[in-house]
Amino acid sequence: MLSYSKNEVPDNYICLECGKTNCKLFREYDWSRTVKLLCVNCVDGKQGVVVENSNDGIENARRSGKVWYMAAIPYDNNLGYWEYGESPDEAVGWWCRLPDKADEAVEFTEIGVPDSYRCGKCGATNCKLWRNPKGYMSPFCSRCITSTLGMNTDEIDENGTIQNPRYQSLGARTDKIGPYIPAIPNLAGTAYWKYTAAPPHRVKWWKKLRTNRLHPQELFFR
Repeated sequence: MLSYSKNEVPDNYICLECGKTNCKLFREYDWSRTVKLLCVNCVDGKQGVVVENSNDGIENARRSGKVWYMAAIPYDNNLGYWEYGESPDEAVGWWCRLPDKADEAVEFTEIGVPDSYRCGKCGATNCKLWRNPKGYMSPFCSRCITSTLGMNTDEIDENGTIQNPRYQSLGARTDKIGPYIPAIPNLAGTAYWKYTAAPPHRVKWWKKLRTNRLHPQELFFR
């Protein structure tokens, strides 16, 4: 549960364009009810943005054409966002205390690899890992997965993709290897994003990891 009295920010409270967090975010809200979180910089970078003030002078909305950008104030259960003008005072206070802009938001690509991000079979780290979305098993490196599935490790390229077996004639590729999907952790390294739900900057972090990495046993004997 989100405590409005504390300066805590939900893990998914992230600008979906630049990856900034720990600052005021607005939600893109159009007539199709599409919701997208954006920071002030990304909103103001759009053309024709008009700033709207509330009665107490807080810049809590922006407009560009027919698209409105409203203060993104999450419910305390973090399962949605308050409608414009309906947020309780303590929720509004939480949003107002957030910095207007993140000074130098730490990019996820610069954070490094969590200590817990290791292959559950061989202990390899600092490389791409995949996980089985069914169950809570540890993630595995490319070598251990291909060994289990009877594949050749060379079939996986540096982007972590293999030839899509369903569309081989089209030359399509996929980052799913059998039942395994990319293991993209949250900032704390305590959980993983669902497939297709990870923010773009975190997918970028995963793609920058090495596809193949020497196992600890091999490093020991080098």
